[in-house]
Amino acid sequence: MIPGRRSALFAAFGIAAGWMLGPPAAGAAVIWHNAPSPARLVFFVQWESSTLEGRFPAFHCLLETTSSGQPRLLKVGIATRLVHFQSPLLEGPARSATWFDIRAYPRAVFSSHEFRQVGPEEYQAVGTLLLKGIQHPVRIQFTLQTPRPGALLLVGTGRVRRQDFGIGSGTWQKSSVIGSQVTLRFRVGFIPGP
Repeated sequence: MIPGRRSALFAAFGIAAGWMLGPPAAGAAVIWHNAPSPARLVFFVQWESSTLEGRFPAFHCLLETTSSGQPRLLKVGIATRLVHFQSPLLEGPARSATWFDIRAYPRAVFSSHEFRQVGPEEYQAVGTLLLKGIQHPVRIQFTLQTPRPGALLLVGTGRVRRQDFGIGSGTWQKSSVIGSQVTLRFRVGFIPGP
């Protein structure tokens, strides 16, 4: 067979096969990766009488949804070695072995495949946070919106207990010095990817 005719035949067969099979199933997966902007992951902790802000400037998110936009997998890799605190007094302790121990554990991972819709574009997720080699379940709440075609925006919050992960030992362990509860807030834009 002439090569050009063979290519045309294969192309015609592909079109016919696609027509017979129809569009992807409603539950087919769509993979999303976080866009450069917006991307913000911050946390808040009580220090004596003040609320201090910290942030992780470098992280990567992978989101898997159904073709109808329902989330079914969220995975976040966080570069804890780049943790930054609003207060310069906490920069050193935050990176030390008593806090995040960034030399031994430069990365944290959150993953979830358990989601429950609680309102229009509103979800709750139960996942696992791996931090300092310790795993604990973490619950988050978020909205998932479509600001424009081909883009998603995830905005949410969560809470963790720092002692569950060995964050702040020694003189930092008491909640009277540093509060036990840490509030997380995140805002991530997504674009489709492989």
